[in-house]
Amino acid sequence: ASSVFVLGERNFFCLKDNGQIRFMKKLDCSPSCFLPYCSVSEGTINTLIGNHNNMLHIYQDVTLKWATQLPHIPVAVRVGCVHDLKGVIVTLSDDGHLQCSYLGTDPSLFQAPKVESRVESRELHYDELDIELKELQKIIKDVNKSQGIWPMTEREDDLKVSAMVSPNFDSVSQATDVAVGTDLVPSVTVKVTLQNRLALQKAKLSVYVQPPLVLTCDQFTFEFMAPEMNRTVSFSVYLKGSYTPPELEGNAVVSYSRPSDRNPDGIPRVIQCKFRLPLKLICLPGQPSKTASHKLTIDTNKSPVSLL
Repeated sequence: ASSVFVLGERNFFCLKDNGQIRFMKKLDCSPSCFLPYCSVSEGTINTLIGNHNNMLHIYQDVTLKWATQLPHIPVAVRVGCVHDLKGVIVTLSDDGHLQCSYLGTDPSLFQAPKVESRVESRELHYDELDIELKELQKIIKDVNKSQGIWPMTEREDDLKVSAMVSPNFDSVSQATDVAVGTDLVPSVTVKVTLQNRLALQKAKLSVYVQPPLVLTCDQFTFEFMAPEMNRTVSFSVYLKGSYTPPELEGNAVVSYSRPSDRNPDGIPRVIQCKFRLPLKLICLPGQPSKTASHKLTIDTNKSPVSLL
């Protein structure tokens, strides 16, 4: 039978298709998103409910089955399959960050049997068990090293990304189609360098800045990068608009694939690097007024913004 789910500010309703209430659950916190999905138990429904306290609750009808803390407030939640791993919970934060989470397996209900007599306990061959345990540990270690679904990061320097912002404006401004009054809008050059230790495939560099800042080029693609190779790309940033951006920080994100023994096509990975643009890119210098009618003095215990 079909059901209709309604999420309120403090209540969660499940209605039958004829309008009758199947069940109702009062919530302690203000919810931010929810997702009903099929339960393994016949006749019941599982529901994921996120709230503004960075929590994610899993209900079976009205019974709380699991609760977990998230690093953000989820505004959307889905259950999917990632690299053949079923049951991955995908949440989206209010600022656009996507996170994949996994709750693990069901708790073990196994209880060790009681030893009825001391004679039976003495018959255990501990030396043989110790040898078998070491063999199993070696097998697990070998599998973790060679698996291609969730690889262990042996070294974090497979790819290094660095960004350098030029301290001076471009001699010839790249903002040729923008002007503020009679003054030409300046531009500044940013260089991003990629240093890879291993062979990488399908590397894509994407650069982001806050509007109305504009990039002369925001996408760079490298089909193949040989080991120990450095790649440097340059682009210019300038202001295209009559308002100021919320921040001067830019972000260079590189997505690439690293081949493995079990996955020749490559394991997808992402690395990012942040850079900060100079304040003079969006502000024009002005002469201080010594005969002003009003003066405002600001004291702060923080380092002031660099005006260079």
